[in-house]
Amino acid sequence: MDIASFMWISTFGIVIGAAVLYCGIFIYRFIRSYWNADSD
Repeated sequence: MDIASFMWISTFGIVIGAAVLYCGIFIYRFIRSYWNADSD
């Protein structure tokens, strides 16, 4: 594996990881607000 492909894969992995983390936080906040509104 050369440097170019390594940089491409690492950058792509960081972007995917950030997107997954962002979606997870968004879904978590949505479920929490829905749960609180439903129980209250």
